[in-house]
Amino acid sequence: MRIIDTHAHLWDAKYDVDALEVINDFMSEHKGNVLVAVGTNFEDCKKLCEINQKNVFKAMGIHPQFATGYDPQVFDLIRVNKDDIVAIGEIGLDYYYGKDEREAQLDLLYKQFELAVELDKPVILHCREASGDLVDMINKFPTLRGVVHCYSGSLETAKILMAKGFYLGVGGSYTFNNNKKLKEIIKELGLENVVLETDSPYLAPVPLRGKVNRPQYVRYVARAIADDLSISEDEVLSITNANALKLFNLENV
Repeated sequence: MRIIDTHAHLWDAKYDVDALEVINDFMSEHKGNVLVAVGTNFEDCKKLCEINQKNVFKAMGIHPQFATGYDPQVFDLIRVNKDDIVAIGEIGLDYYYGKDEREAQLDLLYKQFELAVELDKPVILHCREASGDLVDMINKFPTLRGVVHCYSGSLETAKILMAKGFYLGVGGSYTFNNNKKLKEIIKELGLENVVLETDSPYLAPVPLRGKVNRPQYVRYVARAIADDLSISEDEVLSITNANALKLFNLENV
């Protein structure tokens, strides 16, 4: 069965190969595989414009770590390429690394939520130690939809997000022995609002933890979830693949 990685970074010093090789390795495993490549800054987004590969879809945005120094031209770039992207992201809030830049992050997120609504695109959200402010911001945009990638919040917040139609992005961190909270959330809430991701080249799953992550390693996440829920890997993939295609409006892919 094909696999879908809903969150990968193609340009990063951690990779020992170029972006096209990362893509080709992933697609060589199954011609139906689907990859969502995300941009986090203006330079990433410009590079994404150069990618023209079957079943590779693009998301563009400004990560909260760049909230005080981003190039506003990125908004024009996104609008020009609106028909060639499936989401606005990776965007969000990060108070672990950027608590002193809280207001700048909130301002940038508001602007990018406005853009997502304008272009009728889902959002790919980064959230670290900022769940309350993120939910408050989402509440200001009733039609907004999307995914909180690499979900690390509480069960209560997950329920709030899912009630609003948002998805939880689950990746390699799910397989870590110390991530009991996320395992409990998945057991409690099931897979109805879950999509799989790698966040490659980061967060390689067990048994590859500590190595460079690749999009094809999303299968290890599916296997771990299948074991915990006592269902087959194919069933996990079938459900989460359908969720991903719906989220990004790719049902015909």
